[in-house]
Amino acid sequence: MYMEKDDDVDSSVGHTLVDLNRAGVGLLEIVTEPDFSNEFECMAMLRDLVHLLEVIGVAHKEIGAGTIRVDANISVSHADGRSGDKVEVKNVGSINFVRRAISFEIKRQIKLLSSGKRVEPETRGFNANTGSTVSLRGKDSGKQDYRFMPEPDLPPLVLDLSNVSFSQSSHKTPSTATPSPSGPTSLSSSHCHAVRVSDVASRLPKLPHEKRMMLRDEYGIPLWDSFKVESREGAVEYFEDVVKHLDEKNLAPKAAFWTENNLFALLDKKNLTMEENPISATQLAALVNNVGSGTITNNTAKLIFKMLGDGEKRTVLQIVEEDVLQVISDPIVLRPLCEKLVQDERKNVKFLKTYKKNPRAVTTRLESLLVLQTDGRSDLSVARTMIDELLAAMATELAER
Repeated sequence: MYMEKDDDVDSSVGHTLVDLNRAGVGLLEIVTEPDFSNEFECMAMLRDLVHLLEVIGVAHKEIGAGTIRVDANISVSHADGRSGDKVEVKNVGSINFVRRAISFEIKRQIKLLSSGKRVEPETRGFNANTGSTVSLRGKDSGKQDYRFMPEPDLPPLVLDLSNVSFSQSSHKTPSTATPSPSGPTSLSSSHCHAVRVSDVASRLPKLPHEKRMMLRDEYGIPLWDSFKVESREGAVEYFEDVVKHLDEKNLAPKAAFWTENNLFALLDKKNLTMEENPISATQLAALVNNVGSGTITNNTAKLIFKMLGDGEKRTVLQIVEEDVLQVISDPIVLRPLCEKLVQDERKNVKFLKTYKKNPRAVTTRLESLLVLQTDGRSDLSVARTMIDELLAAMATELAER
């Protein structure tokens, strides 16, 4: 990492405009190793980095708003394995633009090398309108691009790596952090400034990758789902509160599914944050518990969820009991409904041909009709067996005629 001062932002609209509003603003440059082999790996890294910087309060996530910019260095190896000359694409303002710039530059360099030409080491800019990179200035590969000089007002910074601990139990949010007895930094003098890394680490909030691993290891959440839950501010804490009210811990993956799909969709539709979430953790836990116990179906749970999202004040239990939404699983109740559906199917002159060709499709269609007739309350695990038996019997009867 390098500490610099921002200079200006140039933009071209037929002529060059120079914006000096950010001149002199502190700039933190993060340099990675050349670990990426394509534009998609770069996009994944950038998304994770921007999210991390947002979580620890270093920067806002609006890449492209001037707070975060990317310089992408691209080189293509020769056919004999020799590393190619590096080209730097400067000041790219969005992750999608980074993808497009790298993709264009890889193709451009491959085309040059394939035709026997040399890739000139240079600095290029990205034109979002054309999706291409353009040469800005050449680079002398024998010299440094920048001339670094000490800042006389800043003493050397020394990182004290002793007693470094990144234990999760030591995590604290910045607002509740307690400075060490010697101050927020361990040591200082007129000649240098020392920072104990373990002190800084103890004041960091729980980091994104730690939350994802916690969701996976403690609650059995698939890694892809843990990424989605963790991606929204406040969602992990909400989910953990939901888990506290679950009847069984093995229902946690179901709670995560409801959180990342139904709840996030509701918040997006209403343009709400997690803090403005209209569905409490106890309400969502009650929904998951009732589905898990077989008291209500998943379709009924979606109906109740919508009611809660629209401001329903009753508890889940009250809604289920007062609106008579319990699952219908009694064969004595379900059988007449299934028989009626199958008998109606007899009127379909193409039934036998359709059934022989795809019996599963016929059963699925009748299941959907049953769900509509019962307002989503029918237990399909029971009804499906009945429908299959009744259809098979009717098909045999019609075939024997």
